[in-house]
Amino acid sequence: MHHPFNPEKFFKNLPSTHSGDFEKNALALFEFQFEHNKVYREYSQRIGRPPEQVDSLMKIPFLPVRFFKTHPVFCGDVPFTNYFLSSGTTGTQPSKHYIKEISSYLTNCVRCYNYSWGALDNYSILALIPLLKNRETSSLVHMVEHFIQLSNDSVSGFYYENEECLADLLSHPTGKFPANKRIILLGLSYALYDFFYKHPIHFPELILMETGGMKGRKKEMTRMELHEFLTNQTGVQKVYSEYGMTELMSQSYIVPPSFSFSPPPWMKILIRDIHDPFHFLLEGKRGAVNVIDLANIHTCAFLELDDLGIIDPEGNFQILGRMDESDWRGCNLMIFS
Repeated sequence: MHHPFNPEKFFKNLPSTHSGDFEKNALALFEFQFEHNKVYREYSQRIGRPPEQVDSLMKIPFLPVRFFKTHPVFCGDVPFTNYFLSSGTTGTQPSKHYIKEISSYLTNCVRCYNYSWGALDNYSILALIPLLKNRETSSLVHMVEHFIQLSNDSVSGFYYENEECLADLLSHPTGKFPANKRIILLGLSYALYDFFYKHPIHFPELILMETGGMKGRKKEMTRMELHEFLTNQTGVQKVYSEYGMTELMSQSYIVPPSFSFSPPPWMKILIRDIHDPFHFLLEGKRGAVNVIDLANIHTCAFLELDDLGIIDPEGNFQILGRMDESDWRGCNLMIFS
């Protein structure tokens, strides 16, 4: 018997997703999105992938992520009033991700964090993220603001506009942080670079986490070089990363001791052949990245990205850079400091 798709129930059950039912869930969501998302339906039909042609995960059509710049991607008849915009470099068209409910987005961010790092109230969260004039449309700012609230201590907060205070906290931490809490400094790559360039502070216990974002900086730098610089300036063993995109509801984190991003169970990365987007590559082979994010219920869960990457047998992934012809994006790996 074919049960009608229930988006609320589907979202509620995401945390219990396991590898055995991922394909079934993805196919159910595909049918729902094909029916209700006009842009995705037209695209799928154009490339010859209507539901009757799709009987496995590998046959689901992936929408090129640039459609979020040029078309309204959402399920239903009218776009939702809430949306996030990508930071995009100046002069480029930003991506627009319509969000049915911001509260669902925040719930999902917490689930992703819990999956990788555990409960937020075990951490003090210091953020080096500019609170720009467009903070209402920044998915990153919404997420970090929520994490700061849930960390539930007075030290957690945004420090981009208050660097001296942060430098003082980190240089003389004794008695300033709640006991038994680990301290995370989460920041845009360029903000972490600029801060520790000015303030080298030996603090090996600090958890340093970069969230990408080096657009328009003077000196080119790879993620590897950035991490090396930060470990030298602070004495931390390793720098962690968060992988998120305006167009995705879910985030992935690098978790010790790995160097790969570990997606939550409701998210899956596939690697496609650069010359044949319908051909998928095995673990360990470099190619372009496709992502399935089952939390993208009300937009499109199946996206073809402009990133290059590689996956391992456990489904963890590394991002290796950008495809040449795709336009610039703020969360680029080539970093400008």
